[in-house]
Amino acid sequence: MHKKSRLLKCGIIIAMLICSHINLSANELPKIQNSSIVGTWLSESDSKWKLVFTTTKCYQYYGGTLVETNSYLISNTSPQCGKVVPVDNYTSYLKLIDDQSSTNVTCYEINGITSQNLSLRPVNNGKILIFVRQ
Repeated sequence: MHKKSRLLKCGIIIAMLICSHINLSANELPKIQNSSIVGTWLSESDSKWKLVFTTTKCYQYYGGTLVETNSYLISNTSPQCGKVVPVDNYTSYLKLIDDQSSTNVTCYEINGITSQNLSLRPVNNGKILIFVRQ
C-alpha cells in the first residue's frame, strides 16, 4: 500500500506540473489586440474596397463611398457566425456586426496583422483576403 500511495502522489504532482506549464505557456503567448487593427486598410485584390478601423468601429468603403458601418470584436472563441471553428493559442477571429442590422454579421479568421499587412479568411470559405495598411 505504501508504494501505491507514493506512486499516486507522484502522479498527482506530475499532472499538476504539466497543467501549470500549459497554463503558463498559454498566458505568455501574444494575443491579437484591437489596437493592432486600428488604421486604414486597402484590399490588395480590389483597390476600391477599403476598411477603416477605429478603436470601436469598422467603416467599409467601396469606390470612395461608405457602404457599411460595423461594430467589431476580436476574440478567440467558437462558434463564429454559427460555425464551429478551431480555437487554440494561435487563433483569433474578427466579427463585424452591421450597425444598421445587428443580424448582419460577418466573421473572419485573422491569419495575421503586421505593420503593413492584414490577412483575413472568411469563416464560411477558404478565400484569403489581403489588405495593405495606408
